[in-house]
Order: sequence, then C-alpha cells, then structure tokens
Amino acid sequence: MDLDTFLVALYTIVDDLYQQHVAGTKPVRPGPRPTVSDSEVLT
Repeated sequence: MDLDTFLVALYTIVDDLYQQHVAGTKPVRPGPRPTVSDSEVLT
C-alpha cells in the first residue's frame, strides 16, 4: 500500500468514527467557519 492510499483510508476511518460518535454532540459556535474540519485535525 502506498502512502497516499494509506492516508486516504486513515482519513476516511477517522471521519466516519467522528461523525458517528462526536459530531452530533458538538455545540454550534459563533464566528467564522474553520478552514479545516475536525476530522482533518484529528487525522
């Protein structure tokens, strides 16, 4: 497996888990939208 494929697979897994377990409990905050998603930061 090459590095690009690994990183895409890792991001996909992290994003799926984040959406299932965290995204619904996160409060909405005022202000500008972040430039990166929470899943990108976690990955």
